[in-house]
Amino acid sequence: MTAGLLFGLNAALNLTLMLALARAMPAGAYGSLATWTAGALFFATAVFDWIRFSAMRFYTPQTRRDEPGCGRPSTSPFWDQRRLRPFS
Repeated sequence: MTAGLLFGLNAALNLTLMLALARAMPAGAYGSLATWTAGALFFATAVFDWIRFSAMRFYTPQTRRDEPGCGRPSTSPFWDQRRLRPFS
């Protein structure tokens, strides 16, 4: 719940900031800012997805069989959160 509220607050503040900048900046400068912002967001998403997919690649059935505790820290909090959600 807290993470969702923080996400919403961050999105609202980012929207407010970009709208304020759109009003204050000339059109060409704001277009450049928007383009660079979109590029940075794309780059960050690509890097984090690459890290996630790299971790998934090495978590094979052989790893699960040979090292049974390997996946516990990442999977148990997920299931605990799903159980605590009010609308599940």
